[in-house]
Amino acid sequence: MTDEIPTDYPPLCPYIFYEDTAAMIDWLTEAFGFRERFKEVRPDGSLGHVEMELGDAVIMMGDPPGYKNPKHLGQVSVGMYVFVDDVDAHHTRAAAAGADVEGEPVDQPYGVRSYGVLDPEGHQWWFVKPL
Repeated sequence: MTDEIPTDYPPLCPYIFYEDTAAMIDWLTEAFGFRERFKEVRPDGSLGHVEMELGDAVIMMGDPPGYKNPKHLGQVSVGMYVFVDDVDAHHTRAAAAGADVEGEPVDQPYGVRSYGVLDPEGHQWWFVKPL
């Protein structure tokens, strides 16, 4: 991680709200292989803005006041679709980290091998590799 504000961004960077962004930094690193690239810590010690990367992809995260995550709302509202080099190894890593895995990796008729997972706050993720 760097203290410098990054200037290199892909054309699309999803911004994901979490109730506990600090906990999710560690979890996304362990379970999915993300790497922290920027973290703004406010004077009171709380997090203002976080950026994580996986390959060329960047996600941004924050925890706005009063936010309720999908787990507390009882519904998923969006899913992240992430390309990885080895879906089966990624599945093993996520499961070992305690992810709520929604089945084994499967070859899909639309040309990818994929599996789905929910993170601890209920956001849906799909990890895929073209066949």
